[in-house]
Amino acid sequence: MGLNETYTGDLLAPFNKTRVPSSKGSKEVQDFVINEFISMNQTWTVELQNFEENGYNFTNMIFGLGSNDSYLILAAHYDSKLTPDGFIGGIDSAAPCGILLYLSHFIDDIITEDAALLDPVLLENFTGVKMIFFDGEEAFNEWTTVDSLYGSRYAAEKWGDDGSLVQMELFVLLDLLGGDEPIKIPNYSKSTRVFYKTLQKIERKYNKFYGESHKIFENSVTSNLRIADDHTPFLERGVNVLHLIPFPFPSSWHTIEDNYRHLDEKHIHKWCILMCEFITKFWNPDSIAIHPLKPKIQDLNS
Repeated sequence: MGLNETYTGDLLAPFNKTRVPSSKGSKEVQDFVINEFISMNQTWTVELQNFEENGYNFTNMIFGLGSNDSYLILAAHYDSKLTPDGFIGGIDSAAPCGILLYLSHFIDDIITEDAALLDPVLLENFTGVKMIFFDGEEAFNEWTTVDSLYGSRYAAEKWGDDGSLVQMELFVLLDLLGGDEPIKIPNYSKSTRVFYKTLQKIERKYNKFYGESHKIFENSVTSNLRIADDHTPFLERGVNVLHLIPFPFPSSWHTIEDNYRHLDEKHIHKWCILMCEFITKFWNPDSIAIHPLKPKIQDLNS
C-alpha cells in the first residue's frame, strides 16, 4: 500500500521498514524525507538536531516555511520500536509521517501554484509552518520518563532554552493513524478545544460529502485522560497542543501486526483531506471546507 499522489511519487512506501534510531533503515528514511523537502517548489529551511543518548544516535528533522516569529507546528515521530523484532509501525508512525509529507506538499502548492485560486485572506494570514519528524519516541526497554521521547525531550529543552517555544502558535501531533479499525479521538485539552471543534465541523462536511457515517471527533468535552507522547515536553512548557491520537488504542498497537497490511487507504485519504482543510482554516477560518481543488490524491494501491 502506498500514498500515491501527483508530486514525486509514493510518500508512504519508504517508511515500510524498521526505523530504530541509529539503524540503516532510520538513515534511509532520513535521506528520503530530506530529499522530499528539497524537491519542493519553495525553499524550506532544514534543521537537523543530532544528539546521542543511552548509547544511540538520534536525529530530529525540522522543516520550516514562512515567518521566523510565529509557527503552526505539525509533528509525528518516524522511529519504530526495537521490539518485537521486525516491528514496522504502520500506524505508529509510518502513516502519520506520510500524511505530514502530503500536507507539506499541499502547503507548498498553495503558496507556489494555487494562490490565485484561493481566498487571498489565507495568504495574508499565513505566518509560518514547521514540520517536525521526531526520532526516538519509542522506549528501548520499558517506558519511563528517561527511556522514551528522546527527540521531543531534546527539542523542547533546546527551544525552551533559546526562547523559541513562544513562536509556536499551535503544536499538532499525529500518532496511531491510518489503520483499518474505526477510531475515536477525544478532546484532550481545554486550551485547544476550539481547534478540536474545527476538526469536528470539517469531518461533518467530509462525511456528508463522501457519504460516511463514522465520526472520529465525536465529543468536544475535555477528557481527563493524559497520554504520554511527543507533545508532553511541549505541553509541560506551556505550548498549546492538539493531540491527535485515538483512544482506546488500535488493537495492533505495539504488536507485529502493526504493519502495512493493516493500513486502510480510505482512512489515510480522509486524514489527508481533514488536515488540508484544517490548515486552510487555521489561517483563514472563513474558508470553505472540502475545497474542490485539494488535496491532489489518487488511489492507494496494494
